Amino acid sequence: MPFGRRITDVMLYLQRDKKSVALGRLGVGLMAAVLLLPACEVRAPDGGTARLDQAVRQGTAPVAVTGPRRITAAGDFRVSPAWSPSGRWLAVAGLRGQGLYLVPTDGGPERAVDVDHRGPWRWRSVGTRDVLCFGNGATADALDAETWEVRPPCAPVDYDAERGLRIHRVGGKTFYHNSRLGTVTVVQDGLARTIPLDAGAWGARVSPDGRYVAYCAGTLATAELLLLDVAAGRTRSLGPGAHPAWFPDGARLLYTVISRVERVGRAGVVAAADLHLFEVGASQSRRLEQAGDQAEVQPAVSPDGRHLAYADWRTGAIYLRPAPQEVTP
Repeated sequence: MPFGRRITDVMLYLQRDKKSVALGRLGVGLMAAVLLLPACEVRAPDGGTARLDQAVRQGTAPVAVTGPRRITAAGDFRVSPAWSPSGRWLAVAGLRGQGLYLVPTDGGPERAVDVDHRGPWRWRSVGTRDVLCFGNGATADALDAETWEVRPPCAPVDYDAERGLRIHRVGGKTFYHNSRLGTVTVVQDGLARTIPLDAGAWGARVSPDGRYVAYCAGTLATAELLLLDVAAGRTRSLGPGAHPAWFPDGARLLYTVISRVERVGRAGVVAAADLHLFEVGASQSRRLEQAGDQAEVQPAVSPDGRHLAYADWRTGAIYLRPAPQEVTP
């Protein structure tokens, strides 16, 4: 869709009957968190999994941090926050994944990029500029978040028919994740090593240093979070968990644990969830202090590791909060 058409659509969107907004608010928790979808976006290991208490000493004491701050408007349902490279912006989706919006992290009104957008997006840096790429293929649209200027189309995301989607590059290694086959492939110096994951694994995430791959197994309602040590080829379970997000230091992993699911018709809805922090070196996890009755999901760590963003699937709000610096008691 031409960008000029998007601007027109934005104006029409802003003039919509408030009745639709009220209906959207009513459907908040219902439509965003249907558990039949593998909505975990996480990690990948290999066979031979060491289960639960063998791997992690689960803690119960919450980590005390400053409370969260809502950055989206009341009545708007937003999900899937993603930080820009500079940390100045969050890209978010709308109800049921429709629509693409930019939210300034230091305050200010939200901007609508495309109220009809469905599909992937990603950030890239062009000098000091944050450029949002959205759409598929070589003709994916590119938008300068600061100047609101349309840039040359983004290059396509690397995809290999056998290896899957390229998900990370570091130290001469390139990582691919094939969600259909449930594998992670590491390519270095022209040599490829394919590591099978648990059955039903999806959403692999590689640590910044390339040492670990985190992933989910099972449905969102019953998701188990697993961690693959790439060099050793061993996988361990971190217990219940979904939506993992690495800190820049690669030493900590943020994720969500679902504590309550409610049935609405034939759909399962996440009614309560808490953020947890796993410290790799100590093999220890702690629940972050929760503010109110929220369904804290889809966490994202800022590029400098100092702030967290997450979605509340109960209200459709996006929150920011300072990141805890440690999880040890």
